[in-house]
Amino acid sequence: MNPYVVGWQRLNNDVQDEILGHAGRRVVEEYAKHERPLPEELGDPFEDPWPETIQTYSFERSRESIFALGGPLTVTFSDCVNRSWSGFAREAGSGGEDWPLDKDAVCAAMDFKQSWTGVSKIRMPVENWASIFSTNYLFRFVRQGEDGQEEIVSASHLFKICGTGYKIALARKLTEDLHLRHAVVNGVDEYSVA
Repeated sequence: MNPYVVGWQRLNNDVQDEILGHAGRRVVEEYAKHERPLPEELGDPFEDPWPETIQTYSFERSRESIFALGGPLTVTFSDCVNRSWSGFAREAGSGGEDWPLDKDAVCAAMDFKQSWTGVSKIRMPVENWASIFSTNYLFRFVRQGEDGQEEIVSASHLFKICGTGYKIALARKLTEDLHLRHAVVNGVDEYSVA
């Protein structure tokens, strides 16, 4: 028998749980330079500011044992205002007056986060509208619903991978780092834990 397995089995269950708590695998992708319109209540509608945001995509998979990944994923997406966005330093509005934006108020109003637990499959369908510049991939997640049946949930329209190159890079991390299985199901890329 493998001496590492024997050593692991001799550890107290609490120690095993603590080690496994730190041993999960995580893939994080960050994309800068997205923009969203500033809510009207926060700025001059004639200036039409679009704060720059940073999107973060996090996929985390726990370990069943120190030797094997297993179980479902926790997926967390965020779209948060870039606190160093140049619009916060804008000096004059249309009337020559100062037009300061409250950075904390803008971030509080615009920062957006979604999270899903128990995800067993990630589906990345192509967005329906066609673009000659780029292909956009959306996110659908499959998890077990409260009734025990498969439930499909969609990420917000804000979250999508823009471009085949970015999708290929993410797909490589999902399969190599998280050991997800890739298949094409009804023309849609699918990454599953089993």
